Amino acid sequence: MPEVRALTLDKKITAPDGIAVEWEYSRGGNFFPFFDGPSRYGYYLTRGKVRDRLNLVGDNERSYYRDDLLFLGWVIEN
Repeated sequence: MPEVRALTLDKKITAPDGIAVEWEYSRGGNFFPFFDGPSRYGYYLTRGKVRDRLNLVGDNERSYYRDDLLFLGWVIEN
């Protein structure tokens, strides 16, 4: 397949155009009366200060854990 031969796998977390896959976990406030506020966690595509959450939960699932994602790399055209 000539189309596939024209592609390579770049195994870096950050793509050549600056987009990266990042894990974020933030817990609610640690100052009274804001103890145990809502926590937020997940994988995001980021570029500078712009971020977009990756939806990794299937239709029959409610959540996922940090180690559930195995990132192989970016597909790059030669």
